[in-house]
Amino acid sequence: MRRVLCEINRIEEILNSAEILEPKEHLDDIVHLGDTVTIDYGDEDLFKFKLVTAVTHFEEIGETVSIDSPLGKAVYLQQLGCESSYEVNKKVFNFKIVELENVQEINKDQNEPEL
Repeated sequence: MRRVLCEINRIEEILNSAEILEPKEHLDDIVHLGDTVTIDYGDEDLFKFKLVTAVTHFEEIGETVSIDSPLGKAVYLQQLGCESSYEVNKKVFNFKIVELENVQEINKDQNEPEL
């Protein structure tokens, strides 16, 4: 019983000393998880996808791309307008980020009351 009380006291001390941190600013022109990204492979060959932690199913907005995939790694934390490339099976794919829909902006718009 004494051991349990000591553990409770220790946890209370940890909780009492915890500091609540404000979330970092989500820059609108940087690709984050949950964002919808459109890339151009050149000649207006566009591909629109949602960047996710794991691919689960086909979305209405298009396909999902895992952050662990070569494309996901190439776009994550990149800026709108960025030109980059990634490699799959020794083939290099060049692209440019041409459109970005931030998940925070979408959620904010959905939570605003209609006037």
